[in-house]
Amino acid sequence: MSNVSDIDFSIDDTDPEVTAVVGKFSVLKAHRALQHYLETCQQDPTSLEKTLFKIDAMLCSRDPKKKKKKEDAAEHEHGMFTHVLLDLVWKIPYHHSAQDDLVRLVISMQNMAKLGTIAEDKATWVNAVEIYAKLTVNFEPGTPEEQQSINEYAFLARLSAAGILGDVKFATTHLKAMLEADVDYENNDPLYSGRIAEATMWIIYAGQWLFKELVQSPCAREPSDKGAFLPGPLYSGSILGITRWLFWKKVLEVARESTRVSDETRRLTTKAVDFMNALEQLNA
Repeated sequence: MSNVSDIDFSIDDTDPEVTAVVGKFSVLKAHRALQHYLETCQQDPTSLEKTLFKIDAMLCSRDPKKKKKKEDAAEHEHGMFTHVLLDLVWKIPYHHSAQDDLVRLVISMQNMAKLGTIAEDKATWVNAVEIYAKLTVNFEPGTPEEQQSINEYAFLARLSAAGILGDVKFATTHLKAMLEADVDYENNDPLYSGRIAEATMWIIYAGQWLFKELVQSPCAREPSDKGAFLPGPLYSGSILGITRWLFWKKVLEVARESTRVSDETRRLTTKAVDFMNALEQLNA
């Protein structure tokens, strides 16, 4: 089991925006509650319930009549809470068990009355995650943001596999950008290596779910959805099915043998390709 004490969860508690209290909520309080949960949940079976109680106590209830209004204080608080959550995600290594602990917390949060809007309208939660996902898509290779981005995609993959971001078009959109188009990084080896590493997160942490949704039992798509599934410039096959899966695997196989990727990315591509092969054989 990974040691949570190895993770630097530090936050600038001298920043007025971090310490500012609105109602019963502050970024610092939310951060401390989530950090404490991660530090205790493996030893204390009541940690999850206690953390949910703390979150519920500090957040305003959403008023359905004000749901569309920018001045709704609850809307602001819930957005800030999501930001705090993802700030922790960026700090948790993609392979660390604390990511799974955080996913378990998010699953339990779906049943909270004050976060009921998330359960009733999953687009509210998905859109919040998408907004913050864009913050690290265009990272600078070799900077801390590169690792944050990989950590984030691991978390998004775990959320998808857990049914929180249950629509496969979310994963497909990301994988299309990473594996079906190389114009953004054809002359940038560190960026290429980083984007390949991001793609492996979807396979390693949501591969079984992805195989089912894309290959085994793809759902019929509304016309409005089909844009998300349109192939990238390097792929010309069907939008759903084994052909696209095999294309992604081939791209990862090429990356695995390339001198352009880092040792870590090579290890990740090897793990992803092996898992894809295993899923194909298991479901042959």
